Amino acid sequence: MVMLDVLYHLATETAVHINYVAVKFTIIYLTLFLVTYWVGKSWNDAVFATIAGPVLFYIYYVFADPTINRDVFKIDDSFGYIFLHIAVFALSYAVVRNLIDHRAQGQRGLAVGKAFAFAFAVFGLDAAYQMLKVQLATHDEEIVARVMSVDTSLYIVLSLLLVGFLLYNYVSNIKIQSAALVLSAVLLIWLIGMHGVRAFVGLASAGIPVGLIYLYTRER
Repeated sequence: MVMLDVLYHLATETAVHINYVAVKFTIIYLTLFLVTYWVGKSWNDAVFATIAGPVLFYIYYVFADPTINRDVFKIDDSFGYIFLHIAVFALSYAVVRNLIDHRAQGQRGLAVGKAFAFAFAVFGLDAAYQMLKVQLATHDEEIVARVMSVDTSLYIVLSLLLVGFLLYNYVSNIKIQSAALVLSAVLLIWLIGMHGVRAFVGLASAGIPVGLIYLYTRER
């Protein structure tokens, strides 16, 4: 959900600010965790969580002390953005619920869900590495906000989606599948960033979601 939102921000040249992303991540996590923990994971609960999260965003935008210089950064603090966030919530919830609901998924549906989770997790971890590295080195929020671009972000997400879908759909051997996913992610990150350390960090960025998806689906 957060990474879909980041892509929108990059495309519209609104702020991708590390503190701002952290606030969104926290609100999304707490909304989904508390709703699913206390109530459940049905479509009715999804509707509630999908609306509650963006409303909490809006309350934060309006009443909280700003975490960024609003004279420099533009953010999505208008009421209309609630509906965009609802759409992002709904899409992500539908894909992931299809991933965990065995009654709804076929092999292709399962491959789509895994590829979606894998691609956006790798993109998110890689983005976090880039932004944190620059934040720690410069302590300049304006420089950090210019680290990422929509073109390279779309390229890596769409490439990882395609690679993930093909491997999850056509390769049945878990070891070969996992190794190919991690290697593909590392190569893509290296080709885009042309930076050895970033590519090395990509081992963890790709390995973590691959391992979590495997463990989760195996348990189910």
